Amino acid sequence: MNLREPQTQLSLIMVGFITYLCWPFLYWLWLEHESASGAFPVNADSIGIPFAGFVILWFAGLVLIPIGTIFIVITSRILKQIKREDLG
Repeated sequence: MNLREPQTQLSLIMVGFITYLCWPFLYWLWLEHESASGAFPVNADSIGIPFAGFVILWFAGLVLIPIGTIFIVITSRILKQIKREDLG
């Protein structure tokens, strides 16, 4: 698997995006499992508080991850252009 090929990069981005979208559901399932095993008191906020915090951070990631990705791509293109100008 060559990570420099556009098809491979796109596949990795798609898998990462789908995984990121599924995390809240998987986290909720884990909290439900922990609740059923008695880790949390019944009718308490001890399930809602971690899940709310997770969802807030998850939504922040929906904004920060694309911005960070765009920043990295633009920076790498600028550095490649500077390198080409220095060599040429």
